[in-house]
Amino acid sequence: PPFKGATAISPPSPIFMNVEPDIKGARLVWRPRPASGADSRTEANGYLIYLRHGDDTAFTPVARLPFDAVSYADNGLKDGVKYVYTITSYNRAGTESEYSSKLAVTPLPVPNAVRAAAGKIRHVPLSWDRYPGGQAEGYVLYRSDNKDGQYAVISRLEGLAASSYTDRELADNATYWYRLSAYKKGGLETAPSEPVSVTTRNIPPVPVNL
Repeated sequence: PPFKGATAISPPSPIFMNVEPDIKGARLVWRPRPASGADSRTEANGYLIYLRHGDDTAFTPVARLPFDAVSYADNGLKDGVKYVYTITSYNRAGTESEYSSKLAVTPLPVPNAVRAAAGKIRHVPLSWDRYPGGQAEGYVLYRSDNKDGQYAVISRLEGLAASSYTDRELADNATYWYRLSAYKKGGLETAPSEPVSVTTRNIPPVPVNL
């Protein structure tokens, strides 16, 4: 827990109410715990947000917030990794409270791999499972002609209800790789799904009668 001197008086820890997963992030909500007595040293002057990876033991401070803050949106986290948060209050002298309760969260996961129908003439029908993260607002489809190459955006689909797309005007007997991500407005986007390959049909040339 945060260090306090033997005679230091600190504010009470805040009431950590909830933490919700987001794309590459999390949103924390808390409320202040009323100070006890008339001693100003028990009044919160702000809050410190602490974070640790799920299996770690040590917390790291990630944000210092003013006394009127009651929520915090963290970002830059990894998809599908468990994190644990806790919060302290501090007074004007900088003395911190004990940790609040500790709440765990896992940022929204990477979408499942797409399904691609092979053997079609110059097009590829794609389908996928509906993304479970309600904070996402749509999908981004990527295509490459090399599994480890550069993937280009072929479509940005608004809304989570969409579950299929047909990629057209492709070459004959060509292999393509597809990946899918989920996004929300403001630029937040999950990592793309595992690449899936598909090959279009080979159309033999029509023989010319001499």
